[in-house]
Amino acid sequence: MDRKITTNDFINAISQYDNSYQKFSNNHIPVYKEFYVESSDDAIFYSNYFYKLYNYSILSKFHGCDGKKEVLREYKKYTGKKAGFIVDLDYLPINKTEYEKVILTTGYSMENFIFFNNGERFNFESIFQYYYPNSNVCRKMVEKYLVELREFKEKNLLYFAYFKTCMEFSYGNNFINSHLKIKNFINSDVNIAKLIDNEINSLNSFIKPKFNKKYQENIQQLNDSQFMLIRGHDILDHLIDFIKKDGKHVKIYDVMKMASTMEIPESFLVQISTIN
Repeated sequence: MDRKITTNDFINAISQYDNSYQKFSNNHIPVYKEFYVESSDDAIFYSNYFYKLYNYSILSKFHGCDGKKEVLREYKKYTGKKAGFIVDLDYLPINKTEYEKVILTTGYSMENFIFFNNGERFNFESIFQYYYPNSNVCRKMVEKYLVELREFKEKNLLYFAYFKTCMEFSYGNNFINSHLKIKNFINSDVNIAKLIDNEINSLNSFIKPKFNKKYQENIQQLNDSQFMLIRGHDILDHLIDFIKKDGKHVKIYDVMKMASTMEIPESFLVQISTIN
């Protein structure tokens, strides 16, 4: 008896460069002609990050802009349908009602995708495999780094939670930016928790209880999110410094290119697949 041809058989028989492949594939992702992202590093990262996702060799154009504001300006000017706009979530996300189709990172920034864990491994393990090709050495270095990474998070968690809260309570011409003063002490022996408590206690009686409540919520949120809501530049610098201390010559360009080996969070895929 002849085997029945399945949908997958049909899809696999179509050239991946054919429009029908995109139409019938169960993993259909809109094929953008171009992407606008926050920087040249973002452009390198995302062009590699989406390589397997789009499943074809010639990817869309990636425009590295001069920060989030320029990406959002380009979004406002764009009148077509085939451009994607990706910006960092940061600690003060954009107004999605105003920028409905803008794609937000699921962590603090692009760099945090490097610290995504799919339940089995961290994306940054690809970086260790590149610099430590011996599998036994690589495993030991990853284990050593995870110890230091968890210590880094524990030491700086309150600062980042306070930083996030300050951003959320800043609006218009009213800024709460005392986190900038505290940042100068995060690598010292000064009691950061005490500094933060002093700053919160100095707030007026109307703001103080609301601010403190949000601060406690942010501590919990950052703690629960593994390493996805730690400020991206800081956590990536921590990773690169760790490898450099072992005598390795690390280039940010090489790190960004390794995105092609990394897993993409489902929450980010959902955003991309529902745009257009």
